[in-house]
Amino acid sequence: MRFLFLLLDFIVFFTISILVLSGRASSSWNLLFFLNHCKISVPIFILNVILLLIFSFYDIKRYTIRHRNDFTELSMLFIISFVVSSASIYFGAYLFNIPTPKTILFLILLIFYVYVFLSRQIYNSLHLSQAKIISLGNSRTMSRLKTALASSQEYKIIS
Repeated sequence: MRFLFLLLDFIVFFTISILVLSGRASSSWNLLFFLNHCKISVPIFILNVILLLIFSFYDIKRYTIRHRNDFTELSMLFIISFVVSSASIYFGAYLFNIPTPKTILFLILLIFYVYVFLSRQIYNSLHLSQAKIISLGNSRTMSRLKTALASSQEYKIIS
């Protein structure tokens, strides 16, 4: 499942990048313009994947338990990502002769993090992240355990 989320994030990030670039620079859109911005987009995507891995947004079981409706960590990730990306772009602009997109970077990251939040929430709301538990027996302890697990959304009891 992690690889599927990583692949979807990759597709969505670069789709957002293409759409934002085409919307912001419709008059100067050409292949060279796009390739220059890819020099920036690829490291930014790698940085975001590393941040999402550190905060366990790709480990769906841990995400379900820890981040049920937590928007704080995602906001913090957005700010860290934007600050580090902006700083590295401005220092790298002189070394590697790359463009310095301020508004484009902000829009791409904002839309991407809204997508990350919504995609994880939809995944959790569909209850695809539930752990399936097989119960054997009908003792008093087992019935209490079934009752306790049934009240939690993280578990699905299979009898």
